Amino acid sequence: MSVTRIATRYAKSLIELAIEQGKLEQVHSDINTVNAATQNRDLQLMLKSPIIHADKKIAVLDAIFKGKIDSLTLSYL
Repeated sequence: MSVTRIATRYAKSLIELAIEQGKLEQVHSDINTVNAATQNRDLQLMLKSPIIHADKKIAVLDAIFKGKIDSLTLSYL
C-alpha cells in the first residue's frame, strides 16, 4: 500500500473523529501549527531518521506540542 493511501486513510479518520467531537476547526488549526513546525529542518531530519526510535520521536513531539494543540490532534501524531 502506498504512503499516500495510508496518509489519506489516517487523515479521513482524523476528520471524522474531529467532526464527531465538534473539534474540526481546532484540529484544522492544530494541523496548520504542526505543518509550520515541521518545516524546521532539524525536526524533519529527526522524524525521518531510522536511527532514532519511535518512542523518542513521540517524546519529542509530546514535548513540543503538549498543551499547544488539542489532545485529539496530539494522539493522531
